Amino acid sequence: MRRILTALVLIPLFIYLVLWAPSWMLAVAGTVFAQAGLWEFFRMAEKVSGARMLRVPGHAIGLALMGISLTDYFAEGTAALVLLLMLIVLAETMSPKRDLAHYFPVAGYSMLGVVYTAVPLSIIVWVSRQDGGAPLALFTMVTVWASDSTAYFTGRAFGKHLAFPRISPKKTWEGVAGSMVGAMIVGVAGHFIFHDWTVIALAAAVNIAAQIGDLVESAMKRSAGVKDSSQLVPGHGGVLDRIDALLFAAPMLWYYWLLMKH
Repeated sequence: MRRILTALVLIPLFIYLVLWAPSWMLAVAGTVFAQAGLWEFFRMAEKVSGARMLRVPGHAIGLALMGISLTDYFAEGTAALVLLLMLIVLAETMSPKRDLAHYFPVAGYSMLGVVYTAVPLSIIVWVSRQDGGAPLALFTMVTVWASDSTAYFTGRAFGKHLAFPRISPKKTWEGVAGSMVGAMIVGVAGHFIFHDWTVIALAAAVNIAAQIGDLVESAMKRSAGVKDSSQLVPGHGGVLDRIDALLFAAPMLWYYWLLMKH
């Protein structure tokens, strides 16, 4: 019941934020999710590595990335900030207070966490600000939601053949197929809304990326030995448990925007 109630609150909220709210409000929401997701990522990384992550630089750059999404220099600013993060992390990890045996995991995980969480969410904010971008951003999110829902119900009703038992024991090939069917339904509906057949291709790309994103986060949790990334979202587990698919789908939106709108 908590799962349904949480969804009933979050989905209308994000529809409002993407379509009608001022850009800064969507950026604030993106910041909250990015920072929470980064906290969860660092928490799992520390559990795996046994070393303390560089949380302050990571969270600071993640915050700055969301600010960059509100400017007209998103690509350049993102590249500069990621490079800055890399330089800070590689230098700070050599601190005398840190064990050099942890150099690689600390440096790698600290950089990866920001790229994994903050960059994709900032992409959604940036595209939403562009002329005609908000409906496409919402279309991407709806595709992810539909894919996840149809995968769940199809898997429960017809699932017999396990797809990735080592990573996700409950995921079946029937659920994988159902997920694509859900995405295609959204894609066809999008074709009639946008009057552009290419959104069907976007829906397919988003679905494939979303399913990979779900598996990636499952692999992270198995590596860390946890069931959920946290308990921040009532009835849903952690923030990463809810946005794992969207994190991989967001770059598909970015590439689509670059190819079709420029």
